[in-house]
Amino acid sequence: MVGALAVGLTNGETHERALKVVPTATFKRVIVPTARPASIYSSPRPTPTAPKIPEGIFEYGQAPWPQMLYQFKNQWHGNVNGHPVYVYAGQLGYETNDNGRGVIWLDSSPAERGASFRAPLGVGSLRIVSYEGLTLALQAETGETFHLDVDKRQFTDATGDAVPTDTPTPIGYIPPKPTSRFATPIPAPLDATPTPTPIPGNPYLR
Repeated sequence: MVGALAVGLTNGETHERALKVVPTATFKRVIVPTARPASIYSSPRPTPTAPKIPEGIFEYGQAPWPQMLYQFKNQWHGNVNGHPVYVYAGQLGYETNDNGRGVIWLDSSPAERGASFRAPLGVGSLRIVSYEGLTLALQAETGETFHLDVDKRQFTDATGDAVPTDTPTPIGYIPPKPTSRFATPIPAPLDATPTPTPIPGNPYLR
């Protein structure tokens, strides 16, 4: 930037002399760089984890399935490897092929870790009576004791042997619906061109 000063008139100076511009000091604009603020994404984002749920046995059978398929006595909630796990104990419902058979349903996140286990025939419904760590103790209506290792997905009897029906069923399995005893056969369709029935004549008009 160049500044300018006008010289005033003096005795004997002409008007042109008064308008003469006298240069002054020159100024430079200096831009001082500032430190760039750190980006909010400069540090790695934390990996989200599932919230922990209260652990223990809960004496109610409410579950996200209808009672016609499952009738649960109670349930256990816990956390396995940072994921919530729900175990329901009870029996199969009246709309299944094994109505009244003891069953355990393990609901886990992610879903592919879920499974169900059926008790041997004749022992009745199951109930969770205690737990130690991730091993649950269950009792059948007839008094037999069973154990479920939630982490390893192992269903064993009181002696530690695998229950014969220890075959995990994929999560989301719905048993086939049996034929209802109230089903009625579908009537045959009516004839499209029925034959009219003749009306008898009046004998008094003959």
